[in-house]
This record gives sequence, C-alpha cells and structure tokens, in this order.
Amino acid sequence: MKNPSLVIVDVQEKLFSAMYQKETFMKNLIVLIKGFQLYNLPIMLTEQTPEKLGPTIQPIISLFPDTKPIRKSTFSCAE
Repeated sequence: MKNPSLVIVDVQEKLFSAMYQKETFMKNLIVLIKGFQLYNLPIMLTEQTPEKLGPTIQPIISLFPDTKPIRKSTFSCAE
C-alpha cells in the first residue's frame, strides 16, 4: 500500500447498539485507530445524521480530541 488512510463510518450510538459482536468490533477498531495514529496516517470520521442517530460513541471519539466528524445525510462517503 502506498498511501493508506482510514475512514471510520458512522460508529454512532443508535447504530452501534444494534451491531453484532459490537464489543469485539470496538476493541479491534481502537487497535486499528491507534496503529494509524502511531504512524501519523490520515484518518477520517463520518457521522450519519447525528441529530437522529446520536454522535460517535465515546470510546472512539475520545481518540480524536482535535477532529470533528464529517456530517452527512446519505449512506455514502463518496463525496
């Protein structure tokens, strides 16, 4: 990989509560985020209509003290 980047898509309160094996997912996601941060690689964070689905869950957003999630209203991150 020449230019890796990480896109964290919609890990929000209402969506997270419905995920299968959510604790394992969260643990693995935290490891992935910390690895990208260790190598200073780019990370983007999105939130789907946070006013309806809630913000990004605290264990994840706490890893980004200086980052604001990209708010979106479609189920796409292409734009």
